[in-house]
Amino acid sequence: MTELETHFASAERLENDEIYLQTIKILGLRKVLPVLNVLPNMVIIINEQRQVVFANYAFTKMIGKKRFEDGLGQRPGELVNCIHAYDHIYGCGTGENCKHCGAILTVLKSQETGLKQERDAIITVSKNGDQVPLDLHVIASPIPVENQVFYLVVFTENSNQKSK
Repeated sequence: MTELETHFASAERLENDEIYLQTIKILGLRKVLPVLNVLPNMVIIINEQRQVVFANYAFTKMIGKKRFEDGLGQRPGELVNCIHAYDHIYGCGTGENCKHCGAILTVLKSQETGLKQERDAIITVSKNGDQVPLDLHVIASPIPVENQVFYLVVFTENSNQKSK
């Protein structure tokens, strides 16, 4: 397979049927998912192509979806309406501005090292016609499930944003 040309992270994505199979694997973590769903933090689980295969209630609510399945296969920036998510035809993580995104940098570093990584990120999103900055602390950590590696990504609003 030839590598698709981007300005930053890889563009490759899995097809929907592969995403569903991965989601079924994640849903098999029956003792873990209820814990993730009660957290106030926004939590997603992404695959190696950075596509969402699970989102907890807090994340699902934040993006205005009724069910996390409605966002399967998309990348985080696409789901939160990042203003740069579609700067490049291959979506979130592939544009020129993505080189400066703390969220994608955290995920890529976790993928590179195989270790938990964290940093702050300011993601500008489009909300009701306005551009709104999300000031977040991002943690990404690999989680092996059966014969695959996924990444648990936790977004916490930085305290100065909560008081606004």
